[in-house]
Amino acid sequence: MTQRQLDMMQQAEAPVWITDPGHAWLRVPLANYTAAGITASKYSYIDAKYVYLEEDCDAALYLDMVQAPEQSFREIHFDSEHTPGNPRKLDRIGGNVAREVTPAEILQAAQDTGRLVIVSVK
Repeated sequence: MTQRQLDMMQQAEAPVWITDPGHAWLRVPLANYTAAGITASKYSYIDAKYVYLEEDCDAALYLDMVQAPEQSFREIHFDSEHTPGNPRKLDRIGGNVAREVTPAEILQAAQDTGRLVIVSVK
């Protein structure tokens, strides 16, 4: 990973810890996850905009890879794993993939986070 990529990721939307009574995940913009070049385990989740990196290994691997500075993260807590919005309701990534992430989703996530600007040239 280049220094420029690291700088861009650190300026992007800050990761957020998502917790429930049994587990926690680090929510990271999909474009940042892709740029980090890591492969998450089957215990992490994904939606169209974010990946939710499992706390015990995937989140630490990501934070090490992007050389995240020591900081306090915002936290969102769900009272139950059944609460709407809990990452457990999303598709898994890594080993047991429920669906593949399409190139269009990756491009959209990059655009949404300001990491990609498409310019039409005529």
